[in-house]
Amino acid sequence: MERRSSLPPPPPLGPVELYDWLLALIGAAIIVVCMLLLLKYLSRRAPSRHEGTARSSELEPLLKELIKEIRLLREDIDKLRREIEE
Repeated sequence: MERRSSLPPPPPLGPVELYDWLLALIGAAIIVVCMLLLLKYLSRRAPSRHEGTARSSELEPLLKELIKEIRLLREDIDKLRREIEE
């Protein structure tokens, strides 16, 4: 058995209600467009994750050279300590 609502169907929208709906849709569209433009602007101003960073292949030779320099400095420090102790 089909159940029917005892409420009457809603009346059709009048010109004032249609105008209100139209204004609401236009306002929502303007807000969405402004938000998209803001996101686009912010994404262009924000630095990229890879911008300004070196690749590991570029850093590897520099790190090896730095490690060599640190070892040489340690050896020099050890030599100076021995000279001071003598």
